[in-house]
Amino acid sequence: MTPKLAALYRRVDELRRLWRVSMCPIDPFLICDGLPDVTLREFPFASTNMNASLVACEDGGYLITLNSRRTLREQAFDCAHELMHYALHPRGGISDSECEWQADQGALELLIPRDVLLHRIDLCRPALTGSNRRRFLSAQANFFGVTEAVFRRRLEQVHSESRGLHW
Repeated sequence: MTPKLAALYRRVDELRRLWRVSMCPIDPFLICDGLPDVTLREFPFASTNMNASLVACEDGGYLITLNSRRTLREQAFDCAHELMHYALHPRGGISDSECEWQADQGALELLIPRDVLLHRIDLCRPALTGSNRRRFLSAQANFFGVTEAVFRRRLEQVHSESRGLHW
């Protein structure tokens, strides 16, 4: 794991403690409800290319808007992504590509903590063959409250970080 990624994971762990969330599945909507300066809204976005947004309001608060045309599981990741923007760089200060990388990786770590994922893989490893592997992907996506695509992305990321993790 790179030092940059390790530092981001430590920061996400600090945020979990700050937001008092420790058990999976993590509900990003409840996190928003607990933040006095964050308002969460849904709106049917005209563009399918935009999933969510974070806006700093004039009163000092923040508005997270989610695309109501997306599924609840898609919105969960979108909400976690915007929470990472809120927590890591609410007023900008770094490049757009770096902001997006941090928000994506932070959201993955928030919703699917690396240590929890590795533990769940270890528990199931003996049975992870053929159709069991597909069932594992589906069951874990359900457990973490994300889409299978998001779970696969996290699994691939942790696999590349771990250099040699076989499942």
